[in-house]
Amino acid sequence: MLDMNETRIEQVGGTVYFSGVIDDGAAHRLSVALHAAQEARPREQEHVLLEINSPGGVVDESFACASVVKEFGNIVTLGRGLVSSGACAVFLVGAVRILDRNCRVLIHQHRGGYAGYTHAEREHMTTVSKDMHKRIRKFYMKHMGQPKEVIERLLSNESYMYASAAKKLGFADKLIG
Repeated sequence: MLDMNETRIEQVGGTVYFSGVIDDGAAHRLSVALHAAQEARPREQEHVLLEINSPGGVVDESFACASVVKEFGNIVTLGRGLVSSGACAVFLVGAVRILDRNCRVLIHQHRGGYAGYTHAEREHMTTVSKDMHKRIRKFYMKHMGQPKEVIERLLSNESYMYASAAKKLGFADKLIG
């Protein structure tokens, strides 16, 4: 049984299965698995396949995972089940982005908070939060090809959608299943 609160990264041949919450250290484990998949893939398999089923997780670690995938350059991302929150960043940097027709996608504003901080610390956290929001917005604009207004609308809501709607918004290149 899949526990979405546990990160699982498994490599089988030229495929890496990435499921569960994106937690600290996920980028390193993903890098190791992608290297192994690259070595193990059959010669006729041009790309490594990264299959994602994740509710997202830690924002900085999600972007670190996205950087790992992007650095490889030959990774096809396949969304199955759920591609949510920070997992969207990992999915969107794939050389080819495929969604299973039954996959759900969630795009939303990042979560964060603070309590008990001094006034100066609270102001600093507010600045950090605004900067993170801009970073996430620019990321989606770049990888989905949508204008600021569309991305802002998606981020300001809990924007759940099925694969066909996500593809229409530029989230995926093609659908399967």
